Amino acid sequence: MFGWLVKNDAIISYLMYIGGFVMFVARLRKSHYMYQFGQYGWTHMILLVIVIQSSCFVANIFEGLWCVLTLLRSNMANPSHAHERKG
Repeated sequence: MFGWLVKNDAIISYLMYIGGFVMFVARLRKSHYMYQFGQYGWTHMILLVIVIQSSCFVANIFEGLWCVLTLLRSNMANPSHAHERKG
């Protein structure tokens, strides 16, 4: 079950977003349009900032991890090959 959720996380997120949008439209009140759309806009802007920041943060961590692992691998390989005789 958990594997299925991980495999289909994008579609589940999309369906949840569509469900939230349908609920938003269903609960609109004629006298509160300005306030409700203002809150809707602020919510999306805040979510956009959080998602962009977190995705950049995670990408930066993985890029740094790759650099550290490559450096460690080359430093571990160097001493073992430094004492080999050529010829």
